[in-house]
Amino acid sequence: MRIGIDARTLSYEHTGIPIFVHDVLQYWSEYKKDDEYYLYSNRDLNVDFELGDNWHIVIDKHRFGGIWVQTRLRRLLKRDKIEAFWEPMNFLPARIKGVSYYVTVHDLAVYLFPKFGAVTDSILERLLLKKSCKRADKIIAISESTKRDIATHLGIQDEKIEVIYNGDSPYKNKAVSYSEDTGKEILSKWNLIKREYLLFVGTIEPRKNVGTIVAAYEQLRDTSEYTGKLVIAGKQGWKCTKIIEAIENNKYRDDIVVTGYISEAEKECLYRNAQCLVFPSLYEGFGFPILEAMSVGLPVVTSNVSSMPEVGLDAAFYVEESDLHNEEIIAKVIHDALNISDEERIKLRDKMNRIVNSHSRLDSAESIYQLIAGKGQEYGKNINC
Repeated sequence: MRIGIDARTLSYEHTGIPIFVHDVLQYWSEYKKDDEYYLYSNRDLNVDFELGDNWHIVIDKHRFGGIWVQTRLRRLLKRDKIEAFWEPMNFLPARIKGVSYYVTVHDLAVYLFPKFGAVTDSILERLLLKKSCKRADKIIAISESTKRDIATHLGIQDEKIEVIYNGDSPYKNKAVSYSEDTGKEILSKWNLIKREYLLFVGTIEPRKNVGTIVAAYEQLRDTSEYTGKLVIAGKQGWKCTKIIEAIENNKYRDDIVVTGYISEAEKECLYRNAQCLVFPSLYEGFGFPILEAMSVGLPVVTSNVSSMPEVGLDAAFYVEESDLHNEEIIAKVIHDALNISDEERIKLRDKMNRIVNSHSRLDSAESIYQLIAGKGQEYGKNINC
């Protein structure tokens, strides 16, 4: 089968969706050698794994990726006689007769909450997301929560939506991947001491609720004996100005570390040496930091909304939806997570291990392949959308 993939994410920073797409394609390159694969992009790709002769990189330069998908990509798919096309980034091009279409929808954040994204992103979501889902032969949702959102808000039939989780933690059942000296260098870079800091991992933007995390940290310091630091690990995102100002104006500014974009080794080191992950996001399609933290035995404070309780199950400390902007409540939940007994900590680790081991990147990549290559011949006939 000739399989086409929108591979633009391989030109992005190695976070979130790019990591997911990278892992799927790397698995296919190693284990699925009977098909022809075409990686399409409007800009140069960074492929750090070996591709066989059955892999083809097609670069068609265009400034705007969204416009490129809706106009030029369709022509390339027809030219290369693609039989099945996978779009891992929400928006499919117009249908082509005989080509089966698959789209992965990660979340409906900007569709449901326009304030979570730039105006252009909101407009694109409103114009294209529902149409894309209708064009698809199968929709891959990365959680049951996302599936419910697609069915409820876009009016898509349940049977058209397949839930395939994005994968698991890169640290699952693995030893530390960096040397002891490297670990010391990473911690000293930000003047951190093992087990003496709280950690947030993610883009600094309103949806991640970082402003409330900063306020809750101040509340925790004011009302308890906690003296550790707060580490905010991730790049600055959309509409982050007010969040940065809140950090700068915080009473404990000298103890708040804003790392910016971090390497894989730095992220792993920060996870392995923190006291608690603080991740009370307002909405997530999945929530990778929850699994990443649990895989190294790190207690997790998160939100009881969207997909987060689906991932954290009974092994996380939850903030209710009504309290997500209440720094006093969040500070209390963090305090509770930091002060569990040794017996409770052992039980918590057992629960976290069960959750972490129930997710598999290999299974996710295999499931997507089977959906596309195993069932691809059944689809591609409906071209009314």
